[in-house]
Amino acid sequence: MREILSMGIGSHLDVYLRVPEIRDTFEALRELCNSDVKKLELEEQVALTCAEALRYAYRMSKELGLEKETFMEGLTSLMDAEDRDYRLHHYN
Repeated sequence: MREILSMGIGSHLDVYLRVPEIRDTFEALRELCNSDVKKLELEEQVALTCAEALRYAYRMSKELGLEKETFMEGLTSLMDAEDRDYRLHHYN
């Protein structure tokens, strides 16, 4: 978790979170965290919110009867697609 919280200076979160749909989603997901998260720096809030969202998704997958391997395959596939989209958007 410490690695997640130590994002480099100059992140673009403040710009990214100005998109209304992204900001609304972040604020909704932030409610999954304890109330102290709002006292943290923005990068730390996002990191903890992402971790809690992933934990919630994993718990829900268990309720659906998915095995860990199936969840991880789906997560890997999703992350690969996001990486491709990010590279296309930022490097092409």
